[in-house]
Amino acid sequence: MLKKLFSKIKIKTLIEIFLGISLLFIPFFVNYFKTPANFNFTNNSDEQIFVLPDSKEEPILNLLDKATNSIDITIYLLSDRKIIEKIKELKKKNINIRIILEKTPFGGGSGNYKVFNELLNIGINIKYSDPRFALTHAKYIVIDKKEAFIMTSNLTYSGLNNDRDFIFYTSDNNIINELNNIFENDFNYKKYKSKLDNLVVSPDNSRNKIESLINSATKSIYLYGENIGDNEIENLLIKKSKEGVNIKLILPDNIGLENNIPVINKLKDAGIEIKNLKKPYQHAKILIINNSVMYLGSVNFSTYSMDRNREVGVISLNRDSIDKVSDTFNNDLK
Repeated sequence: MLKKLFSKIKIKTLIEIFLGISLLFIPFFVNYFKTPANFNFTNNSDEQIFVLPDSKEEPILNLLDKATNSIDITIYLLSDRKIIEKIKELKKKNINIRIILEKTPFGGGSGNYKVFNELLNIGINIKYSDPRFALTHAKYIVIDKKEAFIMTSNLTYSGLNNDRDFIFYTSDNNIINELNNIFENDFNYKKYKSKLDNLVVSPDNSRNKIESLINSATKSIYLYGENIGDNEIENLLIKKSKEGVNIKLILPDNIGLENNIPVINKLKDAGIEIKNLKKPYQHAKILIINNSVMYLGSVNFSTYSMDRNREVGVISLNRDSIDKVSDTFNNDLK
């Protein structure tokens, strides 16, 4: 009888010890699922960063000139005459050119309509974007299905010559293959969900990845944003600031986007440093976490952009790429 009682007490004690140890590890597991550890971000095999407006149209014209077989473009706004004339020139060389263009860009006027018809009339295979997306705001170019630009900039004169924007070049096979998959399905109005961890794609996974990146910050967050308009993102930034993470944001001048003003006040009250960049106009979408991982792309830090638009961005772990963007950020912060 005593032996059985002793065994029960022993088992009970062991269970209590096990539960006690388990409780110690709960914060670890909670943190695990809030960090990029649940995404397998990897080094891209080849990449380069171009800073706008310093580089102007040159990198894009040079990339387009490399095409021998095909050019696929998804773009929100297309109006830069140098780019348009280059596309027309390459069409005459029998390069297979396909373009996905947003039909109703916010504040874009009739520019896309005119360019759409201009290019359609010379035989370029151009389509308006899939209407199931609120907007197709993605900005990328794939050349010969083996090289690509992922951009924060539109293909407009202002975007390439006046705005703070960035262009990401890569020939990484995994990224190229996934961009080809996204383009092919979007061009044919077919549903496709991107699965590559190093691509940040709305509405498929951008919220998950951006929130995960912010949650993973232990030292610093540098953010270039044009539009901040999502409660979850705002609350995460405030939470991280309270945890002692050094957060710095660069946004457009208040006159440019007045809807940022209430958000700016809310974030400043939480001790977050914010610079309103007057010149060049701040249009980039960048997130640098702990100076070791970077997101760059078309995704704004807003609800529509993450949840309803077609957007494309990329993750970089490359030291040179992160340093180049960080140096520009710190200069803009002055």
